[in-house]
Amino acid sequence: MAGEQSMLIRLYENFRNRDVDAMLAMMSPDVEWARDTGDGYLSGHDALRQHWHREWQDFATYLDPQSFSVTRNERTAVQVIRTVRDLQGRRLSETTLGHIFTIRDGLIVRLDIRESRAPDVA
Repeated sequence: MAGEQSMLIRLYENFRNRDVDAMLAMMSPDVEWARDTGDGYLSGHDALRQHWHREWQDFATYLDPQSFSVTRNERTAVQVIRTVRDLQGRRLSETTLGHIFTIRDGLIVRLDIRESRAPDVA
């Protein structure tokens, strides 16, 4: 798990730095990425690139990984605190999530999201 944990720490750092190219380099070209709205998946690099650019135009989303573990089916689970702020810096929500990654041959092929508790809206 050490290799996967290091990779995912870099992924979250790249997200914090808004480095889309570095994030996509860690993913399979046909990656499936759960929408944080719970309505399906985004598929592929182009869809993720567009999604993140749109999101960052309207919101400042921060993901703070808290812990890492391996699931029964050998996926990597990360407990994450997601904080969403408006562009003026006011906190809109803070939620604890479970990010469940499927990694094959050193690339992320799928992300599933499980909400750990109800959002705390400021």
